[in-house]
Amino acid sequence: MLKLEICYNPITIQEVVSENGLINKICRLFGVSSEVASPETQKEWTQWILTSPFKTLTEKEILNAHKMAINGELLDEDQKHFKIFPMLTPIQSGAILRQYVEFKRNNEVYWKAKQNLKKLAEPKKTQQELEKEKEENFNTYCNIIFNEIKQDGFTKKATHYYSKIAQKIDLKLVVAKRLYRLELNKFLKNFKTIRGLKETKEFEISFFQTNESLAEIKNKIKHGEAVPSVQQNCRDIIVNHYLRKSKSLNDLKQKIKELEG
Repeated sequence: MLKLEICYNPITIQEVVSENGLINKICRLFGVSSEVASPETQKEWTQWILTSPFKTLTEKEILNAHKMAINGELLDEDQKHFKIFPMLTPIQSGAILRQYVEFKRNNEVYWKAKQNLKKLAEPKKTQQELEKEKEENFNTYCNIIFNEIKQDGFTKKATHYYSKIAQKIDLKLVVAKRLYRLELNKFLKNFKTIRGLKETKEFEISFFQTNESLAEIKNKIKHGEAVPSVQQNCRDIIVNHYLRKSKSLNDLKQKIKELEG
């Protein structure tokens, strides 16, 4: 049985119309020729999918639905195999996706019921067992952080302690701003074009306009718009600076226990 996608991000227009996007993938599945999948047909299908009830599905889910229909793994409303024609239309895709959504809903209900039965069948853990498991998880976590700092000099697995560490060391605003400026300069030196920035995927694309030059980006930053990835890097630096002072694994564990307390 097909593993269901856990969908958080709906289909985007870029995923639909890109060179190797969803339309072209479905066309190849159906054996649709370039004449049948005309620009007008593709435009019609694109407008439909992005405004239909199925716009909440991911690209992978939509493609999997069509694959299932072709492979006979998905039945139509009459519980018969779909009749697949070499054409790309909202009518055919709509029928397939309606049944896929129903299939997905039924399987989610089945999966949840199975998980609940599994929980009921499992023996309940005592408080002592739960405490022991919690301690083991804590020790594993601390070991990972300690080894990463020891081997690489840096870890990104403790960022969530930033706010408590900032209070603990009484981080001054002037120091935080200076650190941000230093990291921002490093960030800008690494990239000379807007394309370079996009390829890193280290920022929110909505922050920039595609027709902006690096000078315009710098001007935007100058007027107070922060770069999320630079902010995150600053937090990680502060957290690592604090944790690196640990002289041993036990010292690190004590520090983290104090942060969690």
